[in-house]
Amino acid sequence: MQERMGIALVMDVVGSFLMAFVLAHAIGYAEATTLLQGLAVGFCIWLGVVVVVTIHTVTYERKPFALFVLHNGYHLIALVVMSAILALWR
Repeated sequence: MQERMGIALVMDVVGSFLMAFVLAHAIGYAEATTLLQGLAVGFCIWLGVVVVVTIHTVTYERKPFALFVLHNGYHLIALVVMSAILALWR
């Protein structure tokens, strides 16, 4: 497991930069310039993309709903914080 940790961390960092890049474009399209607008964009992206893509873990794979909440809570916080920073940075 430790052998692949470096690769996993690099992939996670690259994925985060890619998410921030796409989110910056969504912020631009929404013309969000305030904290509240940035939070709204991040929440909408989370709800419309992340939740929709990962809900299958509960419905088809029968994973515990608590695990779904844990994983998606992490993504919600990441997207909302990123979008708030990007909206204020514009």
